Amino acid sequence: MRRRATAWLGTLTTVALLAGCATAGAQRQAISPSPCDSLDASYTAVIHDTAGRQLDPGYLRVPVVIHLMTDPDDPPAKQPEQYWTPDFVRTYLGIGNLSVNTVWRQASIRFDVVHVERCHYAPPAGTFRTLTSGAKAMFPPDTMTLRDLLPAAQQVVVDHYLGLNVRYGVPRTLNLYLWRNMGDANGYGESPRRNRREVAERGLQALSTVWYESGEACGPLAGGGDDCQVPLAHEFGHALALTHSCSPCGPQPDGRTCCTDLCFMAPDHFFTCQASQPSSQRWNNWCACEILPDANPRPTACGDAYECCGPRHATEHRLMFPKAGGGPGAGSELCRGEIESARSGAREFF
Repeated sequence: MRRRATAWLGTLTTVALLAGCATAGAQRQAISPSPCDSLDASYTAVIHDTAGRQLDPGYLRVPVVIHLMTDPDDPPAKQPEQYWTPDFVRTYLGIGNLSVNTVWRQASIRFDVVHVERCHYAPPAGTFRTLTSGAKAMFPPDTMTLRDLLPAAQQVVVDHYLGLNVRYGVPRTLNLYLWRNMGDANGYGESPRRNRREVAERGLQALSTVWYESGEACGPLAGGGDDCQVPLAHEFGHALALTHSCSPCGPQPDGRTCCTDLCFMAPDHFFTCQASQPSSQRWNNWCACEILPDANPRPTACGDAYECCGPRHATEHRLMFPKAGGGPGAGSELCRGEIESARSGAREFF
């Protein structure tokens, strides 16, 4: 009897979550019709694996909507849905050992797939580069992309990123966009806690977002396993408002050990630090890590906006190490500060 009641509750939970997504989708289409096809019927197993199961005590649920971004210029065999098949999604977003949920168990957070859709999408000029193969490599607003562009070109990339969330994004969910190829970065994650200036200036809605590359970073060509699980779990951490763990680079004036050679400048553009930059925007010729110079209160320079792992965690197999898929310090562990902040983000955004 208890088992039957649990199964009924799980089914009711799935229906409620999908109904919520359907409502959000209807509201989205009322603003601007979305050329997306629901694939829920094909992905029933993974939806049941996660959204259809009860949470253990203390767990926080993060609903996930998957957008398979299908470019009409790409051949059918190279579209994201050819890589992210129902079995593949179930492997890495379900509840098995290779799932991101195995990594995030340490924080008692579970990512539940509640909706999968195929979106027919032709990216506008300035939002991608063309590879030698002829494929379009999409530009996320990642530092490695933006640092090579002039501010006007950076703004095109940022506007595109935000515009996709306005048209396709579902509020109160983590929106996972899957592309055939991405430029310079295999994955990108961002949280509303990022406080983008463009969002405040234009009243756009900031959503928890992950962009991920289908064919290389997490697909048959990469061999699967940790090549997929850990990097994807890393980007989900960004969507929960975590930034990178500390990278040792020598002592700084305030004793912190996290730094990068990039700074922000208004309105949210990146530039490469030079020795001539004002001291407020650099530390010993290094810039503060992933923060706005005029942010008030000033976030910590590593870990995330609320808690920092601290110097001793700099190379201890961190999930949020800058290179999620490898390199010294990369791994799948979260420190206490990251766990607390990720749970705070889960409560705040979902």
